[in-house]
Amino acid sequence: MKISFLISGICVGAVSAATVNINTLADLGEPSETVKAIGQTATYQNRTVGGVEAVTTKDATFAVSIDFNAGDSANNGVIWESGGATIGSTLSYNQAAATLSVHHSTNSGNALGVVTHQLTDAQVSGGEVEVVWAYDASEIDFELFVDGASSGTTVDTTEVARTQNNWSGGNAAGFGIFGGNFAAGNGDNTNLAAIANLGDTATLNLDTGLRFWAGTDLNFLAKDSVVIPAGIAGPLEAGQNRGFRVVSAQAPLFSEISNSFARASQQLNGTLMSQGQLVADEAKKGENPDGSFDVDVINFLEAFDVDGFPFVTNF
Repeated sequence: MKISFLISGICVGAVSAATVNINTLADLGEPSETVKAIGQTATYQNRTVGGVEAVTTKDATFAVSIDFNAGDSANNGVIWESGGATIGSTLSYNQAAATLSVHHSTNSGNALGVVTHQLTDAQVSGGEVEVVWAYDASEIDFELFVDGASSGTTVDTTEVARTQNNWSGGNAAGFGIFGGNFAAGNGDNTNLAAIANLGDTATLNLDTGLRFWAGTDLNFLAKDSVVIPAGIAGPLEAGQNRGFRVVSAQAPLFSEISNSFARASQQLNGTLMSQGQLVADEAKKGENPDGSFDVDVINFLEAFDVDGFPFVTNF
């Protein structure tokens, strides 16, 4: 029995000096600000929060516990938003698609970054889910976390890349509702499509509320690995068609693409976009119809670059 194995080229980028590695949100301490009521709030633009000035140009972490409801509403229900379509950010839930998305508009509304998480059936029907979205000012990216696992960072979906470091303009913010006249979402200085108040598509935990840590970009540490007991393996002679099935993808040299599981999955599926364009795949393809290889051995440590990173995988 062959084990399917997916390999995606990794581009190593700069990490914000303010990134805080944590196991749980409790490791961050008390939030800089907490909102415990659904409704419109003042914009974050030009505010000082928790001693952090010009807070929308600095690292930021937001969190809320959400009980999602299954249903057929195709609206993009607002969980949180601040600013507008020119400069702004939105976290929304599409009930029909069971997706959770962060949209980030900047560069006069002409640049849009998006990251989307596909909720599992258990996350929709299993009670509260902890959702965190964290902004890295040095990368001009939001990263979305669902129950402590990263769903990836915002990827440019427009020809204009996001180069203006700001996550909110002057339009009002909203928690559970569409707070102002405009909200980030389309990349052409217009509203998020099918925008709506969250309504009864999900329930926000107002006891813990919307928590905001100003000046902090978090990263959840990897969970402990799961040890597979040796006793569950069958005898060696019982194996058939042993080996690995490998699919590889590689972006062009010097491409700057944030590394995440979501990015790797999109790259392997041929759907990864950067600055509004599909990212070319320059990886060698195998003999199988889907471009995969059937191999007996994989050696990850065949060769190294000048910084000591393996750059050739031998199979």
